[in-house]
Amino acid sequence: MYMTPAIKNDTTSCLPQVIQLIEQYSNQKDENTRSKSITLLSDITNECIHHFDNDTVSRLIKLYCSRLSDQSIVPELLPGLVSLTGQSNYLNPSYTGQIGESIMQLNVQSFPHITRNLIYSVYFNILNYHSNDIKPISDRFIQGYIKSIYNEKDPRNLMIIYNTIQKMIENMDISHHVEELFDATSCYFPITFRSPPNNPYGLTVKDLKSSLRACMASTPLFAKKAIPLLLQKISTTSGYAKKDCLETLTACASIYDAKELIPYGAKLLNSIKSEIINNDTESLLRDPALAAITALISALSQEKTTIQKQLKTLIDDCIGLLEELEEHTVKPGSLLLRAIGSASPYAYQWIDSTFMPILSRQYRENDEPNKRYLILCSIIAIIQARKMVYGAENSSQTEMNLSDSLLYSYKNRLVEIFETAIHSSNDHPEIRLMGILGLGLMCVLKQYMTVNERFRSIHELNNILECEEDDKLRMSVEMSLLEITQFDPESINKVTVPALIRILSDTSGDNTTRDGAVNYRFTLRSLKTICTSSEVYRVVEPALLNKFIHICDYNKDKIYAREVISTLLDIIKTRQDQGCNDIGESVHTIIPRILNLIIVKSLIKDTENTILLSTDTLHILYQIVSIIFRHMYKEEQEVYIQEIFRLFSEGDLSIIHASQNMDFHPLTADISQNQVACTQLFSTFVCALKKGVSLPVTSKFTFLNEIIEQALRSTYPVQVEAFGRLIGSLVNKEKEDRELNDWILHTKQELENWIGQESTPALTIYLWLTKALVIKSHPMGYEMTDKIISYLADTSLGKQAAAGFDILIGDDALCLNKQTSCTISVSQNCIYFYIFNI
Repeated sequence: MYMTPAIKNDTTSCLPQVIQLIEQYSNQKDENTRSKSITLLSDITNECIHHFDNDTVSRLIKLYCSRLSDQSIVPELLPGLVSLTGQSNYLNPSYTGQIGESIMQLNVQSFPHITRNLIYSVYFNILNYHSNDIKPISDRFIQGYIKSIYNEKDPRNLMIIYNTIQKMIENMDISHHVEELFDATSCYFPITFRSPPNNPYGLTVKDLKSSLRACMASTPLFAKKAIPLLLQKISTTSGYAKKDCLETLTACASIYDAKELIPYGAKLLNSIKSEIINNDTESLLRDPALAAITALISALSQEKTTIQKQLKTLIDDCIGLLEELEEHTVKPGSLLLRAIGSASPYAYQWIDSTFMPILSRQYRENDEPNKRYLILCSIIAIIQARKMVYGAENSSQTEMNLSDSLLYSYKNRLVEIFETAIHSSNDHPEIRLMGILGLGLMCVLKQYMTVNERFRSIHELNNILECEEDDKLRMSVEMSLLEITQFDPESINKVTVPALIRILSDTSGDNTTRDGAVNYRFTLRSLKTICTSSEVYRVVEPALLNKFIHICDYNKDKIYAREVISTLLDIIKTRQDQGCNDIGESVHTIIPRILNLIIVKSLIKDTENTILLSTDTLHILYQIVSIIFRHMYKEEQEVYIQEIFRLFSEGDLSIIHASQNMDFHPLTADISQNQVACTQLFSTFVCALKKGVSLPVTSKFTFLNEIIEQALRSTYPVQVEAFGRLIGSLVNKEKEDRELNDWILHTKQELENWIGQESTPALTIYLWLTKALVIKSHPMGYEMTDKIISYLADTSLGKQAAAGFDILIGDDALCLNKQTSCTISVSQNCIYFYIFNI
């Protein structure tokens, strides 16, 4: 829509005249004229609403409401009303009532769905922003709304309707309209909508079901109508419709009053349990049915006087299922047991006192492996229920009286049972798995095991990690130990970590399979899994680094060494992904050791074939340094980088407590091949600096020129690459000003001159500088990209230029990425499309 400058510049003074003019046109007999005039008014309202004064709003509302009786222009009026009602602190209370009265007069279902959508949006806005203003006419307003939504079927409109009803329940007294509101809502239940091809609505069945479910569960006042409906639908539907019913019951159970649920409780439980007992335990309805049972019993438990009667039939069914000791009965029985027991402390105590004696007797009387397996499943179901009700050792859930728990009284016997299961024959891995799961659960139960008892159980679980390569067994142990680390890392540090480190060879990966030890890769995976807490990491970090150093000193198995140090890198990355805030602290532990390792080894002659200085191993070490250093605070980096410059630029080896008699100048071209590794090490620190950290140099551009000079003289491609990363990173993070642009232009011309003389180092630096500029959308970057493309036709430089596109469009772990605080305005994909669309 075109707006005159007068309206834009002086809205307040011009609008009265504009409104008056539009009023005249809106009274014209010609429908097209009326429609266009109101469309213009609605556009102005939407555009200028924040400039309106009270008189303007009053006049607009009077105009809008008076014209709503003209059905031909209602679609054009509504956008303006949506804008007006969508202002939270704008409407006078009397205005809201006026709009409410007018909107209720509309015959909503006579309009197309888009117009209906706007009407429902006005209703929603009134309830969302002005619910207090509408309360004087609340009864008529609710009745008008119920009338407006009758027979609505468009899914987009239904979404607004469900949200509006929730707002109505939240902000208004609906007590006189409960039945009508529920009927207007529940007529769509359960949802059977199917998204059309290509889903033009942008809505899914899940969206609609979730919204209707939230609506039905929004007030306990719906209980009288909803519970019989849910019982009927659960009993008569199937498949996804029944799943929807079960999930809706689960949502409603915690909202509705227990007294309303009690008359239907037994029937509901009986209807739901059949989905578990009679159907495949892996069916679509199993989990929703179990969740519904738990939610329903949890709600019924509020009435202690009736809950026993409600549950008796279900408990008797469970006893019958478990007594048969057949898989097809015990599995659903165990699931029911856990669902009931996890519902409330009362339900758990009943399950505990009823079933522990039965299961203990069964275990004593049956020694067949398949039957013992089934009994273990049931015992574990009770333990899981206890954990769900009372929480794990590190939780703040309900306290319990241990003397009331038979599970606690049976503790020693259960430990014996689970340890026996763990040591069962390999012919019965399922029994061993139950033993691991049971012992692991007992270790984490709240107020259950003493520290010494847990210590002993961890030893037992460790034996699996030391001797077994079965994935399921190991993963079960790892998950148990991981949970223990959350509240008892000290035991893990004293028992598990030393055991895992001990079975890793100090020399070669081949040695880890001797004497029945597991392959080292299993051990490394276990370390990665359990090492998430800071307390465990502080023990694992030096242990793995020591192991890596021993392997490097032995200098035999490069793959083994790389996988050990990769494990440490993976652990650090995982902790980074989890948002751990103490990663930077390792700058005082692991970083000095890595510095010492690489520098000292690089200064020793005849070490070109060592594991430590191999390309793959160094790249892993560089990544560790980068991640840790970039997690330091800016002020800490400022101090630390001064030491790094003293070490690498001035060759001050006292910083790493090494002999001062050795020649160490890794930032020059005249160095041994081994010291090239130190050039990239220095570059890694600089590339990881946060923006604004000052370098200890008199002039950053002078420093960059010196680096370029050494790069052009270097005969080591790896060193040139390291210099390229450093230059690109510093230029990318530098603040845009004339000095920077002058330096870029001068450097570009100098490098192009060198490239013209077929200097491969110059082209490498050019590539990194180009990437640094392109990703920050610097114009010179695109000009340089075009230049690189032109080099493709050059017989001498074409191959290197082509390979250089890996630099331009590839991801680099050490620099020019968001993690290293670089300025990135253009994604790698955009660079790719720019290059290949020239």
